[in-house]
Amino acid sequence: MSAALLLAPPRPRAHLARLRLIAASAGRAPLGAASSPPGSFNNDMYTKLLLTFYKWGFFSRRVPTPRHDMDPNKMKPKQQLQRKQVAYAVNIRVPIGAEEEFSDNSRSVTGFLGTIVEENLHRLPFKVRPGEFERDEDPVAYVMHFVGDVYPPIHSVWREKCSDEAMTQMAFYGLGAHRLQVVVEDGPLDASTKQPIKTKLFVVATNQLSQLPVREGLEHYGGDAFFCFDTWRVQKIVIRNQAEPWQKSHTVVRPGDAGWEYAKFRWRSSLFTLVTLVDHLFGIHFQISNSVTVAMRQQLSKEHPFRRFLTPFCFQTISVNNNARNNLVNPRTMGPRCFALTDAGTDMAFSAAPTLLHSGLEVDPDPASPKDLRMAWKPLVDRGYYIEKVLKPKLGGKLTPYYEQVLAYWKVLKTFVGDYMKAYWSGPTALAKCREAVQFILQCMSMVESAGIGKLISSIPFNPEGGMSGLDPDLLWELTLNLVTRHCELVTAGHEQVGAVQEYAQDASFCAFSWSKGKLAGTKQAAVNAAVLMSFTSTPMPRLMQTKDDDDWSFLFLDAWSSSDVHDSRAKAVAAYRTFQSSLAELAQASDEFNAKALAPDAQFPNNFGIWSINPKFLEVSVSV
Repeated sequence: MSAALLLAPPRPRAHLARLRLIAASAGRAPLGAASSPPGSFNNDMYTKLLLTFYKWGFFSRRVPTPRHDMDPNKMKPKQQLQRKQVAYAVNIRVPIGAEEEFSDNSRSVTGFLGTIVEENLHRLPFKVRPGEFERDEDPVAYVMHFVGDVYPPIHSVWREKCSDEAMTQMAFYGLGAHRLQVVVEDGPLDASTKQPIKTKLFVVATNQLSQLPVREGLEHYGGDAFFCFDTWRVQKIVIRNQAEPWQKSHTVVRPGDAGWEYAKFRWRSSLFTLVTLVDHLFGIHFQISNSVTVAMRQQLSKEHPFRRFLTPFCFQTISVNNNARNNLVNPRTMGPRCFALTDAGTDMAFSAAPTLLHSGLEVDPDPASPKDLRMAWKPLVDRGYYIEKVLKPKLGGKLTPYYEQVLAYWKVLKTFVGDYMKAYWSGPTALAKCREAVQFILQCMSMVESAGIGKLISSIPFNPEGGMSGLDPDLLWELTLNLVTRHCELVTAGHEQVGAVQEYAQDASFCAFSWSKGKLAGTKQAAVNAAVLMSFTSTPMPRLMQTKDDDDWSFLFLDAWSSSDVHDSRAKAVAAYRTFQSSLAELAQASDEFNAKALAPDAQFPNNFGIWSINPKFLEVSVSV
């Protein structure tokens, strides 16, 4: 098995008390309540073996720390990496696990044998096991019986999960917060003008998945949830019906209508699937983290300041993404076994994924404006610009609490990256002379663009031999600063937002990757599959916020660099790191205060929901799977 499968030592079972709270709040018997025994682990051989391997590794590996696991002497030289194609994905290759840094036995006999097993485990047949939950059965208790000893801890609090108000929590504060959009619809006619009154609504859409083919007997995905612009209460769910592409057939379901509870469950489950497949797997793992890590290893020498800075933020990313290729995306692996999609549907979903991502991709530059084309990268790469200049006006000039916290975190990260860059380069002109840095940025952008993500380099004149002819050094500095910051933001808080979905995956009546038509919960097999996927994709990584000496990674910073034109570089870089850690502590305190206020007994809707995905004390420094 790859390094990513060798997980942390047993975590305390104290978090199960939180699971009891969540289960009870949904109106079912809490964990530990009298109910029929779950019975045997009725699943296919692939899932049984994967869970067995996972538990074996889970109880035999400690949580890594920079001091113990990022020895600069074990960094590998700049070189081309052996990569393999990702199934279903267009033009995406990830490095094989043996290319990982800081590993002593990646090419050993045991490592070789583990690779052989991992590369071929998906060849085991996929057999659907029947079994629906009865009304008196608790899906949480059922799956925790099998994976509770390895299930990741849950930080978020849900007073209830299936109510109309819980939809607001999910859309504005939870899994849909980064996908929230504003639309304008025609309302009733104005009495004086006889024209439709324009009505603003918030929407979290999932109908993008509605036409994808699914396996026989399973429900299609889909449903766009609309919320009142002023009160944030859900107004309706619009489901696109199965029809030819030119036929626009929709079903509108409103609170109180027959089928309302089913429409809500369908929307929650579709959002869960959309975020997992598109934002998490495709966007963060196979796009940004893969592109930056490969470019870093292929273009930056071990002694380059950017290589040292990015090492924690790319820690074990090669193992993680190789594991995702082997165990989440390959045909008949955990992803295809969890999702309702047929092979053709999965192929279509990955092909469409570049167009389904948000956060800048929806901003089209004016082709008639040279300035717009020259800055086409900015909404996608500069998160602060996107939030303040693009998103905020659409939200009526006021950000949601989620985006307020994202913006605050972005500014702290960007300050850290900028101060670090100034520790080794005196300014844009000095950076423009650094061939390795320029090549690194070019490869990052070209890898992302080659997979269909935006127009990052199409309009930027550059010399493939290493220079950017005609590119303003100030623009290069700004591009580099924002690209590095964006990577760090996505693999930390971004990954927590779309990947730390424990509360959704543990309860098949809250969210399910697949479910039988007309049912209000996933099958027992689907429930266990989702919980197994959640468990083995929760590899503990080093903490972002330092709480002990072993968490400190500033020892990676160079005392000097051959091409540096700045004195006392290391001292300046370490000072930037200390400031960054202090700022993280302040953000963590602010987040705790926000959540305490939201969870107070007198908190009023819609200000009675917390946000945990941006709190630095829960963030890890690199992606996990």
